[in-house]
Amino acid sequence: MKKTGLSQNELGRMTNISQATISSYLKGRTAPKSGELSRLADFFGVSMDYLWGRSENQTPCQSAVPVSSSEWRDRALLAEKKLAQLKSLLNGLGGDVQILGNTINKLVNFIAE
Repeated sequence: MKKTGLSQNELGRMTNISQATISSYLKGRTAPKSGELSRLADFFGVSMDYLWGRSENQTPCQSAVPVSSSEWRDRALLAEKKLAQLKSLLNGLGGDVQILGNTINKLVNFIAE
């Protein structure tokens, strides 16, 4: 993590793994489940075998798409912004049919972006 300059919290947001879980991995208290390990390997551009310590080869996986940490941050911020917008739209749902129709139209437009 020192090489990437990311905090545990930032890595967690970008990989959908909690900061507490990442901390637990780094302290050796728990090991990642296969889905989490796969997300981490994809994020860092290495194989799962490298993360497990089965391989010394740091060669990125063929399926990994190189993305800079600043691009990951930008993607995470955009996702958080869109989630906040979606929550706001969903909060507008109520018993009023007109409001419901307007909210559905806003959701459709939101999804189309």
